[in-house]
Amino acid sequence: DETTVAAAVDALRSLTEQSSPWCLYVGAIGPHDPYLVPQKYLDLYDPDNIPLPASYADTLTDKPAVYRRMRSSLFDQLSEREVRQAIRHFWAYCSYLDDLFGRVLDALDSTDQKQNTLVLYCSDHGDYCGEHGLFTKGIPCFRGAYNVPAIIRWPEFVRDPGRRVNELVSLADLGPTFLQAAD
Repeated sequence: DETTVAAAVDALRSLTEQSSPWCLYVGAIGPHDPYLVPQKYLDLYDPDNIPLPASYADTLTDKPAVYRRMRSSLFDQLSEREVRQAIRHFWAYCSYLDDLFGRVLDALDSTDQKQNTLVLYCSDHGDYCGEHGLFTKGIPCFRGAYNVPAIIRWPEFVRDPGRRVNELVSLADLGPTFLQAAD
């Protein structure tokens, strides 16, 4: 992730010097397991203050057997303390990625193209983080795998910046949206 962001920052220097439109994709690997991050991000979260998800104790008896097999073969061996630690590491990884993406925004902001550059920050999938006793994306069957944040910044064109929109949007919508935005 550090290497990817450094390459993006370098690329922005040359891209923003040209007058023609450009597109830059910055693909971080995280926050995939094993959720290894610098200690300073772990220090942001106290595992004793991390609640277990409301669905953590779901027995999955009313769900397909494959979900129960996944849970029993992988995640039931974790204690509640270890589950909280795993959630802590995931949250820390997200904070780490936010800081890395901040470096990309800082590089863009140092150019004269900030106002007219559409920026999207999102993930390709979610992580259960203990929902239904599961982790990672595994079998995409619950909202935790589908609900991902999408943050858009486009100072010149976004109406009411800072607002929150809770409607469901598919990642498949992004390509046509970018094409429309680019005319």
